[in-house]
Amino acid sequence: MPSIEPKPVFAAEDGGDPILDHAYVARQSLGDLEFECELLILFRNQMDKLLPELRSLGPRSHSAGRDLAHLLRGSAAAIGATRIAKLAAHYESLLIDAAATARHPVAAGAARADLAVAMEATMAAIDTKLAAMEAGAGRALEKNQSI
Repeated sequence: MPSIEPKPVFAAEDGGDPILDHAYVARQSLGDLEFECELLILFRNQMDKLLPELRSLGPRSHSAGRDLAHLLRGSAAAIGATRIAKLAAHYESLLIDAAATARHPVAAGAARADLAVAMEATMAAIDTKLAAMEAGAGRALEKNQSI
């Protein structure tokens, strides 16, 4: 029987990288919904802190931008936020070569803007996912209480 690859719950509308791969984060949390919720909340809180930092970066903030992109890339990859992971890796790679970034500041600025948009979309997807998890937990509790 062929293996069926689970599709991301919050897939990109444009056919690109998924915003949040539910199956991946579920595997990372070993199927423990409470732990999955904690992981999503931690990542969501991290993005709340990092998004304003990303937006405040200037065209010459290569080191700070690299550090922020590297942090986001790793965190996003760990929970299945594929789009952020790829965009952060791209932004980081542009900033590694400061001379190239100085010659092409528009590319780095566009990559930074794309990353910010992806972060906003991912925060919204996480909020939706957490609300669904909370509603599901409430229904399960009601069901158990009625037995």
